[in-house]
This record gives sequence, C-alpha cells and structure tokens, in this order.
Amino acid sequence: MTSRGRAALGLGVLTYVAGWAFGSRPLYVVAVGLILTVLLAWLAVRLTARPVALRRSLPALPLEGDDVPVRVELELETRLAPAGITLVERYDRLGARRTELRRDGRHLWARYALEAVPRGRYRIDEAVVVVEDP
Repeated sequence: MTSRGRAALGLGVLTYVAGWAFGSRPLYVVAVGLILTVLLAWLAVRLTARPVALRRSLPALPLEGDDVPVRVELELETRLAPAGITLVERYDRLGARRTELRRDGRHLWARYALEAVPRGRYRIDEAVVVVEDP
C-alpha cells in the first residue's frame, strides 16, 4: 500500500472515531467511504498484479546515430489489469525511460524510439512494470 493509501486509511479511521466521539452520524458515512475506497483499491491491485512475459523487438542492424524504434509487448497472466500500467526501463549509458502501455486484450504494448543512439551495445539494467492504485 502506498503512503497516500495509508494516509487515506488513517484519515478514515480518525473520521470514524471522531463521529463516534461526537455522536455525528454523517461522519460515519464519510469514514466508511474512505476506508472502503482504500481497501477496494488495495484489493484491485492485489488481484491484478500478476506475472507478465516481456518481449522487445528492435530492427536487425540500426546504423550509428539513427533513431532506433522499439516495440515492447507484455503478455498478462490474467485478463484483469488496472488502467495505469507503466513500464520503467533503465538502459546502460542512455538513462531511464517511462512508457505508458496500451491495452489489446491480454497484451499490453507500446512503441517508442531511442533517438540518435551512438554506436555500441546498450544493456538494459532494469525493466520494471509499475502497477499503481486506481
């Protein structure tokens, strides 16, 4: 759970306690709404955050200084997936790149270009799929 989720859950609990302490029934509705929203968001992430298969396709032999088009595909284990899935990649000597993925059934995909890439090989240090609360 994120820090914002924990803060909203704490606010919901404090609002419930304040409603009980002051005898205010409308505060119960707000408190239960906050608590249920956080719990449902947490459950949605837990149910949909499953392993994925990552495939990357590049042109055979890009030339030095050319833009290198990259297509990334993620195959999901389940059909359930939240809307905001981001792929975060860190290339050796090129830096980090965040890419929003588009949905196509059980596949998520994106296209982007690495611009004016100098000659050489570039290792991908890290590739992480970020699933955030709705």
